[in-house]
Amino acid sequence: MTGFSFSKASIDGNDITCEIRSVNSKFLDITFKASHKSSIFEVYALSKLKKIFSRGKIEVKLSNFDHIAQKISINQTLLKSLRGELKENHLVDQKLNFGDIKDIPGIFVIDSKPKKVTKIKSLINNAIQNLKSARLHEGAELEGIILGKSKKLDKIVESISKMIPLINKNRVQTLQKKLSQFHSFTNAEILSEASNHIIKHDVSEELERIGFHLKEIQKLLKKKCDHGKHLDVLLQELLREMNTLSVKVDNIKAKKLAIDGRILIEELREQAQNIQ
Repeated sequence: MTGFSFSKASIDGNDITCEIRSVNSKFLDITFKASHKSSIFEVYALSKLKKIFSRGKIEVKLSNFDHIAQKISINQTLLKSLRGELKENHLVDQKLNFGDIKDIPGIFVIDSKPKKVTKIKSLINNAIQNLKSARLHEGAELEGIILGKSKKLDKIVESISKMIPLINKNRVQTLQKKLSQFHSFTNAEILSEASNHIIKHDVSEELERIGFHLKEIQKLLKKKCDHGKHLDVLLQELLREMNTLSVKVDNIKAKKLAIDGRILIEELREQAQNIQ
């Protein structure tokens, strides 16, 4: 689901900004960008986003907060332990420089200023809540579109269902007319052949399953939960049934309706990618 949010706060005379962009994706993919690496804010943003969103490619950009909330210092306890190890291994004369210690885990300590860290976290949270509101608004609009298209599909299914008795009657009459020209066929054999032909082109099961899936979709949209992935599965099954139906029907009007139904389902599948 697409969305954009922006939040700004002033700290020590600096305007700190947080931008969040969201685009469609079947899965949740979050990236965090900042002018310098900041694990505190990255971990906080990812944790908050994962609690709210389950789908979408989300990019968080935090700008202009360098050296405001954090100060990096060397872990003196770890450095002392390192010197002790060097001495014990008779390497006491070896001098240490930045290149020797930069890759040691935990050697650098981030000294955070709690009040300023809290302000920046609040800034990030505001941007996340704004994104949530934007996506909820778009979701409400999409719900109306999807429900509208599903009702159109209901009408298509209803129209085809009403046509089936007449289609079957015409099948029998056409087959009787063709086979009656051959004296080798009795009336019972013609009716038996017509019955087999009707069974071969029977679409009652497809119509029932399509109707079932449509009801499930309409029920699903009313639930207050994440249902994008469930909707994907239902639409995939709906398309499969409609494809089978369009192949089996041999009436021009019914086939056209089935093709119209396939087009509507494809449109629904595109819209479903926007649903969380």
